[in-house]
Amino acid sequence: MVDATEKLISSTAVIFWSFCMWLYLMVFLLGMMGVASTSLGRADQLPLVENLGTFFLAIAV
Repeated sequence: MVDATEKLISSTAVIFWSFCMWLYLMVFLLGMMGVASTSLGRADQLPLVENLGTFFLAIAV
């Protein structure tokens, strides 16, 4: 019984860990893209790019 539950618990932990890592990377990348787009929009006076960056940053946070 212990052997069966050990494999089930370890498999479930790996699945949750991989999902959390994927979610963390997506949020991190969206935040990076948001900051970069906002900075580019302000520097080149592109309001559309700046607004998109603000939108991506709001989703990431």
